[in-house]
Amino acid sequence: MDWHFISYLVVLAFAALISLSVAMIGLLHRDRTGGLALGLAMLAVATWALFYILEASAPTLVLKVRWSQLAYLGTLSACPLFLRLALDVTKQSRWWRGVLPWLVWSVPVLSLLLVFTNDAHGLIWRGFTFSASNPQILIYERGPAFWPMAVHSYLVLLGAVALLIGTATRYRAAYAHSVYRRQVLLALFAAAPPWILNGLYLLRSGVLGGRDPTPLGFALTGLLLLWNIDRFHFIDLLPVARDRVFASLKDAVIVVDDRGRIADVNPAAERILGRSNLVGSKARISLAHWLGTPGLPGSGGVDFLPPQGELVTADRTLEWRVAPLEAGSTPGYIILLHDVTLRKQAEAALQALNATLEVRVAERTAQILAEKERSDAILRSISDGIVMTDRDAYILYVNPTFTYLSGYDAEETLGCPVAEILGESCKPLLEPMLSGDETRQEELQLRHKDGRIIDIAMNISPVRGHGGAREGCGATGYVCTLRDITGLRNLDRARKSFIDNISHQLRTPVTNLKLYAHLMGQSSLSDESHAYLQVIEDQTAWLQHLIEDILEMTSLDSGQAIRAWNVVSPATLVDHIATRYQREAERVGLRVHVHPQPSTHVPAVLGDQIRLIQAMGEIADNAIRFTPRGGEVSVRSAADKDEYGREWVTLSIADTGPGIPLAEQPRLFDRFFRGTITEPGHLSGTGLGLSIADAIVRAHGGHITVKTAPGGTTFTIRLPAVSSGLIPSDSSASGPV
Repeated sequence: MDWHFISYLVVLAFAALISLSVAMIGLLHRDRTGGLALGLAMLAVATWALFYILEASAPTLVLKVRWSQLAYLGTLSACPLFLRLALDVTKQSRWWRGVLPWLVWSVPVLSLLLVFTNDAHGLIWRGFTFSASNPQILIYERGPAFWPMAVHSYLVLLGAVALLIGTATRYRAAYAHSVYRRQVLLALFAAAPPWILNGLYLLRSGVLGGRDPTPLGFALTGLLLLWNIDRFHFIDLLPVARDRVFASLKDAVIVVDDRGRIADVNPAAERILGRSNLVGSKARISLAHWLGTPGLPGSGGVDFLPPQGELVTADRTLEWRVAPLEAGSTPGYIILLHDVTLRKQAEAALQALNATLEVRVAERTAQILAEKERSDAILRSISDGIVMTDRDAYILYVNPTFTYLSGYDAEETLGCPVAEILGESCKPLLEPMLSGDETRQEELQLRHKDGRIIDIAMNISPVRGHGGAREGCGATGYVCTLRDITGLRNLDRARKSFIDNISHQLRTPVTNLKLYAHLMGQSSLSDESHAYLQVIEDQTAWLQHLIEDILEMTSLDSGQAIRAWNVVSPATLVDHIATRYQREAERVGLRVHVHPQPSTHVPAVLGDQIRLIQAMGEIADNAIRFTPRGGEVSVRSAADKDEYGREWVTLSIADTGPGIPLAEQPRLFDRFFRGTITEPGHLSGTGLGLSIADAIVRAHGGHITVKTAPGGTTFTIRLPAVSSGLIPSDSSASGPV
């Protein structure tokens, strides 16, 4: 019995058992960082060891080669999986992307193909011999493709070791006394045995009698990893990456040991201090100039700094706090610097804004109070009564003038319905107003508290909300303005009564004068007496014309002169005027010309046909009387539109007279105004004709324009067409709309 061979098999079995145990632990912790890579790597080692056992125990050469080929499944997979484990535990997994996996796995995959097809090309093994010391041990004569495969495995393993060494070096400063650095160091030691033993096997295989001890090295690796997992919680407890957290902090962090030396600083602290390579220097000296503290030698630690404070420099403001790293023995301290520049600037800006707002609020309050005082003064001094109500017509405010008009004090009116104070007669006026948002003007009679009746003109306006009428916001209240028009109404009634009386009183003597003048004209009188009688008849006719015009103006002023509202054709008005004044014009040597109707139809107007003919007649009469012999008077109608697109009908009467002087044009429609052409020695008139025409046209919702120059004057009457919607409010009294 070959005890060397049996011990070799025991070592291989032990390596397989240890590798399977570690693989099981790794796979059970596959959700942890590095767990899956550790499990697969040790499973590859176990596969390697198990097939080595089968290869060593096989009775024939063919079986030995076959088991050796299958062993390469674990041999070629172990190093790439160990590299992945190193990437995981060193927090460098981001490199396992892109081309790196292809570079790492391409050679093992190609090598496996060469291993299983070696009989065809002999690139992996060129031949086989049995060991002289033990016929169970098969020695392989390596081919040209074997060495690139081996070099690749060593390079991959070397990369894993380099990662572990680099991480251990980085952890030296950050985790010098911690479990994390010990984890990495122990993982580094665990990688050494298989590397060393496999190199000895490849370079000096004769020393070991052809036996490959690499699985034994991996068994030692498994034992070390088991200790790492049990003692230092390998793959179960991994550090949060210091470079990603500590170095990325925006606040400055300075670590000082118990001897007062700077043990570590992050990049934010170096930027704030404006210095680098601070690790190892004395904190008292390095921070003295920057913090403004005396740089005197001390007992150590950070006793030169208070626990917290604030530092203000030229361009920033910082707050610091000092805290021990451990309670009790306090082996070190940490200084946290927080940049509060933006916060201080915001606080200063907020204070300035608050001060500005306080000033503005005070100014605005003073303005509001001043405006309120002015408004109150205006409302108190205004001669009209003011009543303000809510949307339900309950009184909210009255001014002193209203209390004088109504006889009710403010205390008696506030909170009362407005109809209770103004009287029941105002209800029909208020109700339609309260349901709409338009301003209205009405006249009514107010009963004073003492029983007197007062005529008032009331203006009701809605008070709208913040949205205004454009946004459909309804009225939130109403303002009623009341003016005492009792005196005006009494005066108007007295005037009307006077005019009616004086007109009727004058008609009788004027009629008698005309009668007796006519009778006298029938008798035999001298030529001189006939001349005197003619003057009497002319003056009597003029006086009668004046009385009729005064009565006409009185009727128009009353607002009841337009009695019949009908649809009137402009062509009818023009034809009537032309027919009526044709004979008179021929008598004085003039021509009346009617322009033909335009090609487009002229729309109709709504109104009193008799009154419209009267207005045109007043203008036509003046045109005939003031146009010299041989001249022409023309009449025409047309359609027109204003800038808002509304339709108008124009009735024009033009003459070829001398024109109207510029100074007299503004007074053309004044009552009893007669120009210089009608002064004594010229034609006479009452001065009311154009006033009557203007009043009639305005009662129909229109207006008259005048265009004059030497050689002719044109009067144009503009009336709203029926389709324009500009129908005067009086039209609702009677007739169609």
